[in-house]
Amino acid sequence: MDYSRGSIDSVSRPFRGQWEGEDKIVLGIDIGTTQSGVAFAFLQTGESQDIHRFTRWPGQEAAHQQGKVPTLARSNNAQAASFGAEALSPEVEEQAKENNWSLARYPKLNLHPEDMKAQHGLALGLLPPGILPRQIYSHFLGYLLKNTKSYFEDRIVDGKRIWQRYSPEMETTIAHPNGWDIREQRFLEM
Repeated sequence: MDYSRGSIDSVSRPFRGQWEGEDKIVLGIDIGTTQSGVAFAFLQTGESQDIHRFTRWPGQEAAHQQGKVPTLARSNNAQAASFGAEALSPEVEEQAKENNWSLARYPKLNLHPEDMKAQHGLALGLLPPGILPRQIYSHFLGYLLKNTKSYFEDRIVDGKRIWQRYSPEMETTIAHPNGWDIREQRFLEM
């Protein structure tokens, strides 16, 4: 069944030919030290294989749309309050001052293996007091997925129904640095 015969903002990548497998959603996530990005594909049997890069992150002006969003999170105690470019907006900065919110920067640095930190002179990322890396990653992944879902539903023909049907079993790949060991990789499987 041809659900998506194309989409808005589709970016064809070097995958040639038609998809021969089962219909599915594939999601790729890169949570970088300073910037993060998401790409997805809705693969349909007999259809072309198009990858879509998420380019409309909240808080980033339409004229400056990018495929990446700052890896930032503001929190009010252990509760996530704001993410990405929005976390640096004047409105959120004001709320943060009024409510004593903390800003988590470079959370990925907290996960690097000790030998990698020593070899490259990496300092720990700045996490708010009492906030664990798992909380930051969990909240930030939730932010990425929420926005990806909305983007998918808006840009794939019949996207809402397709997301509901295929997202429970979508394949997700999360990028990690080459120097990460199994322990750090498993952290991302949470």
